[in-house]
Amino acid sequence: MEAAWPDGAVWPREFQRPELYLRKGHITNWDYYPEYVEGDMFGLKTLDLRLQWDGQYPRVASALSALALVYGFWIAYADLDGFRIDAAKHMGEGALRAFCDIIREFAQSIGKENFLLVGEIGGSREHAWEVVERTGLDAALGIDDVPGKLERMVTGYADPADYFSLFRNWVLEEPDGHRWYRNQVVTLVDDHDQVRKGDAKCRFCGDGRFRDLAFNVLAAQLTTMGIPCLYYGSEQGFDSGGRPGGSDLVLRETMFGGRFGGLCTQGRHFFNEDSELYRALAALADLRKKLLPLRRGRQALHRISGDGVHFGLPRRVGERMRSLVCWSRLLVDQEVLVAVNTDEGQPVTAYSTVAPTFRVAGDRFNRIFWYAPRPGAAPPPSLTVERRDGGPLAVRMTLPPAGFAIYQAAPALHRLGPNPPADLTPWQPHHWAGSDQ
Repeated sequence: MEAAWPDGAVWPREFQRPELYLRKGHITNWDYYPEYVEGDMFGLKTLDLRLQWDGQYPRVASALSALALVYGFWIAYADLDGFRIDAAKHMGEGALRAFCDIIREFAQSIGKENFLLVGEIGGSREHAWEVVERTGLDAALGIDDVPGKLERMVTGYADPADYFSLFRNWVLEEPDGHRWYRNQVVTLVDDHDQVRKGDAKCRFCGDGRFRDLAFNVLAAQLTTMGIPCLYYGSEQGFDSGGRPGGSDLVLRETMFGGRFGGLCTQGRHFFNEDSELYRALAALADLRKKLLPLRRGRQALHRISGDGVHFGLPRRVGERMRSLVCWSRLLVDQEVLVAVNTDEGQPVTAYSTVAPTFRVAGDRFNRIFWYAPRPGAAPPPSLTVERRDGGPLAVRMTLPPAGFAIYQAAPALHRLGPNPPADLTPWQPHHWAGSDQ
């Protein structure tokens, strides 16, 4: 076998033993157990990861032990801080739990106390939470069509509540309970297989109608709950060559050269740190690091209104919703207000509610970040909280076509007077250098 290196055999050498493989044929029913655990995934041969039992005690299979050693090597060699476990459900829960335990123990032994283990678990939230809790995963991705709901919200083809409801488990909790899955849901839009799109696979920017909304769909990830995951090339506007198709290859453009590169190029480097989209996303990611509510805060989807009196959640009317979508991230007494315009062709003006627990009439929100893909009028630099004709507390704002803006209010505790507690950190608004472009 060594003479066949590097293309003609399985490496490392430990995996060259046929008895480590189940050899039960390929999967035909992807939702039938035990077929989806024991069958081969297309041409990929399935290892026998089943736990063995020695009396009352489980014994890790030889294949799983060898597999864990391989991944332990890469943690140490490349200084990795986490793994995305692709197609986690195909490992089986026993093997997945043992793998998580071994990897986490190894990581802790070399000083990595918070090694992140994220599993791809397709299907419902209920199933995903069960797998996470039973196996020791930190978070799940691929659940409940997060990418599709995020994409449709930002483009106006679905009600925003469809996306925001992902972070509150309405089914598993008691009626009066609420649990926020801030750190257990991975959010993403573009990805490497897009199973949900069938024969119409394409990156977000591959649809020319919505190219101007590319920043908004990624910015929504960075400013809502969940663990944001930006697929490589999305920050550069990769577009699958503008050719939707049924092959995964249209989603896997080469960043640094090759026959199918970014934006339908060949053989060239395509990582541009000076592109407008990349710079704006980098600035927003930096703001997220500095602004704790954007990382740790609760979130509330706001009601909107045209007259400041009659409010309702933004909803799709007809084929598409052309509106503002507004939400707040809330931490203790801090409120950060985020808004996007789903209409890439026209500016939109609307009233948005604010957190009634924190705000009073006359409070002001200062603009700390904004972006629009085309030159035009900027969103207002500040918003004043008001109550019109007995309606709720709200602010009135205008966003340019495909616009995005973040506003920040002074913490409510600053109303304590001229001598707030000595340990209260002075509030300072955060500004992006490019926000007044």
